[in-house]
Amino acid sequence: MQIQVSLFIEIDFFDEVDGKEELYDSAGEEMGIDADFLKAIAYMETTHGYYDYLGVLPGVKISSFRPMNVRYDGWQELAQSLNYSKEDIENNTEANIRLGALILKRIWVRVQNPTIRKVSSIYNFTGAEKVRDYGARVNYIYVHKLWKND
Repeated sequence: MQIQVSLFIEIDFFDEVDGKEELYDSAGEEMGIDADFLKAIAYMETTHGYYDYLGVLPGVKISSFRPMNVRYDGWQELAQSLNYSKEDIENNTEANIRLGALILKRIWVRVQNPTIRKVSSIYNFTGAEKVRDYGARVNYIYVHKLWKND
């Protein structure tokens, strides 16, 4: 039996997909990307990256925004193409999801033989040249739809 140890601590309590699935469905349809893929990314980002939810620690600057954990400074031009400001991406969940969907779509169409693993690895680190732990975990979340609370 193999035991996998993750550096991430996944806490479902911080899930920002369950109950908001229609926002992901709408953005996925509009941007032409699998809505469940968006949900898997958002689940990963919100259940592993909840540091901003708990409040900013002294000296820590928040540079990416939930639920898609978008770095506005890195995607400003794309955000502006959707007529979004930094404040929109930080404070408007729908805008944040739509920008995340567009980023994922742009990556998807540029990757040779795209898969959930490959594209999510690049979404997490644009310099990724191989599937990373992040991409493998997003794939697991996608397949098992962990955002659904039964």
